[in-house]
Amino acid sequence: MGAPAMKARPTRPAPRAAAQAAAQRPARAGPRKGRFQRNFKISIDVLMLGLFLYLMSYHPGGGLLWHAVLGCVLVLLFVLHHALNWHWHRTLLSGRYNLRRVLTTGTDVLLLLAMGAVIVSSYKIASMALPFEFLPPPRGWWRDLHMAATAWCFVLMAFHLGLHLHNTLSKWECALSARGVGAREAFWGLELVVLVGGGYSFWYHHLGSDLLMVPTRPLSLPDWLFYSEFALIIMGFAVVTHWLLTALTPPRSTPRRSMGRPR
Repeated sequence: MGAPAMKARPTRPAPRAAAQAAAQRPARAGPRKGRFQRNFKISIDVLMLGLFLYLMSYHPGGGLLWHAVLGCVLVLLFVLHHALNWHWHRTLLSGRYNLRRVLTTGTDVLLLLAMGAVIVSSYKIASMALPFEFLPPPRGWWRDLHMAATAWCFVLMAFHLGLHLHNTLSKWECALSARGVGAREAFWGLELVVLVGGGYSFWYHHLGSDLLMVPTRPLSLPDWLFYSEFALIIMGFAVVTHWLLTALTPPRSTPRRSMGRPR
């Protein structure tokens, strides 16, 4: 008698063939949708910052009605920004708070309050730009509050941006450290120059007096010089925030491998 016939086992596809078949499948729309949402949020933030700086460059005779209209656009973008980041509101009282989250959340809350003061003071002095009057004068105190709240918004925005740029600056420093001591020290020297330039521009534009609600004489500068100096102030705040987090945050240690049996 011959040997009994063996049942043929179903053949499995080879690993290489399975990988090729998986690569030919259409990609899911999830990552692409998430990337689009992230880029859209960044675009809104950049547009808000640019519009805010444009509104800060206003000087007497520059068109108060146009200033008021663009201010309303900024408020709408601010509302859209919080609608897109509604998850931050829902998780505000949940989770653990480390140093980084305390600084970030505290800055965001203060920025929200400062922006609220800007909106309220704008509402009070709207009759200076519009043909009708919401509330009776005096408007001088509300104008001083508007200037002070605007200065606080700018400083908190710069500090908030510095918190988000800390990881990027740390990566740059690590990459330069791998190239040698000279490159790293040159980067530190560049940060110091930016810090000094930003500090001088902060003093020159009387932002400290504006933060304390002290009336100052407005400066009349060319647009390119105004935007350059305020961009330098933002970069200076980014350097200060980076140095502060570097000093307060302990360096990450590489995790040790477990000596147990492999599972």
